[in-house]
Amino acid sequence: MKKLTSKKISLNQKRYESNFTYVDINKEIDLKVLSDTPIYRRNPDMLVPWYLMTSYLYYKMDESVISDEEYDWICKELDKKWDEVEHQHKHFVDRDALSAGTGFQLRKYPARVEFAAKQLLDDCKDI
Repeated sequence: MKKLTSKKISLNQKRYESNFTYVDINKEIDLKVLSDTPIYRRNPDMLVPWYLMTSYLYYKMDESVISDEEYDWICKELDKKWDEVEHQHKHFVDRDALSAGTGFQLRKYPARVEFAAKQLLDDCKDI
């Protein structure tokens, strides 16, 4: 992965709000900070796939792509933001497991999560 130098740019971007209307946003973004910040720290909805992917890798493949501390943070943050997080695989997540900081109880993973987790592992090995 190419590292970006710290450079600020101004963007006029559009994003979806939960009611599916466009909202214009004018903001300045530091590209280096953005590239060094995991997507799940910028977008709470991404906590679900990252929880599932990292759980799959750790408990099914005996591989880890993030630290135990980062995994614990994902669990705590997902539990804290549970009511606002929207994701199609949210129903696979057990809130009791989040508070315990584990994904051990997961027995079945969506095929998409399995594929994405394996791809993530390959990408991490290439770095």
